[in-house]
Amino acid sequence: MQKKETSYFHSRVFIRLFLSYALVIIVFLAVYVGLYMTTCSTFYRSDVQRKFQQKTDTWATMMDRQLLSAQSVCAAVNTSENTRSILSDVYVEGSTIDSMQMYKMLNELKRIKGASANRNIYNLMLAFEGDNRIYTGGTVIAVEGANALLTNSPTLAVTTVNRLLGVRNTSSMVMNKEFLIYADLYTAFSSKVRGSVLVLFEQNGLQSIT
Repeated sequence: MQKKETSYFHSRVFIRLFLSYALVIIVFLAVYVGLYMTTCSTFYRSDVQRKFQQKTDTWATMMDRQLLSAQSVCAAVNTSENTRSILSDVYVEGSTIDSMQMYKMLNELKRIKGASANRNIYNLMLAFEGDNRIYTGGTVIAVEGANALLTNSPTLAVTTVNRLLGVRNTSSMVMNKEFLIYADLYTAFSSKVRGSVLVLFEQNGLQSIT
């Protein structure tokens, strides 16, 4: 009896059946693993796409806010009586710069920047066409050459103030460092363009938001 059982387990029929069952089990396992991996891969891709979309939406919303803030700042500079007074007295009538008038204009630029309540704005600048100075909150920066008008307006670019205005200044960090710059024309709400208003955003500050 023992010999018959032993011979049965060693018979070709048994071996074939055993291999068939083993093959079926392996196939089912392979199919299961394949489906499981496909499901995980699909879920992972979907999760990655969702996170990427969320990050993109966050970035777009943040940039919209920065642009609206920059546009508001530029509009405030254009409607400022202190900047218009300097433009009228110095660059239209050709009179000498009054120190008190200049002081008021520089502080006006500082006030406008502060009133925006946007901590990502690094600096605010006003450049009159043909002038060799750039005015910013509390100071005047001398440049080599004359300020040129913007070729495209408004402009949004990662560049330096030197390159954007076609001037040169090697001593001022703010003139040589790359910023995300929003620039628009300065018209003092008239029909003639008189210069440019520049809003400088610190790139690291914007990247930290996302």
